[in-house]
Amino acid sequence: MKLPIFTVDAFTATAFRGNPAAVCLLENTLDEESHQHIAREMNLSETAFIRKLQPTDNFTQSSHFGLRWFTPETEFPLCGHATLASAAVLFHKIDDAYWTSSFYITLFAFSPLLPDVVIILRIQLFPHDRDTAVSPK
Repeated sequence: MKLPIFTVDAFTATAFRGNPAAVCLLENTLDEESHQHIAREMNLSETAFIRKLQPTDNFTQSSHFGLRWFTPETEFPLCGHATLASAAVLFHKIDDAYWTSSFYITLFAFSPLLPDVVIILRIQLFPHDRDTAVSPK
């Protein structure tokens, strides 16, 4: 099995600084055990798994993705730096055509009493030059 996996240093523009996270792009479904094995192999505080929501989606032309996080020991309910690392991979490595990516996260990880609730995180990419930045709508 070949999977694209990136190591990203969040909260910094300097290599080997910041908060590292692994980001794995999933073209197809992956069994639970494989998620955990990959996270254990990466051996970082979190490994994020970005998945396409529909079989016809692709990482360069879609703006909505599923997102899960795993530590080397277990699935984790939410991870900020691995979410930012995931957006960085889509925006800067995969060259996603959209300036906004939405990650859909099942709320079950937070509360088993609300298993059908989904959280949507939207991350907007702004140009480095604030004078040319477009405000979100």
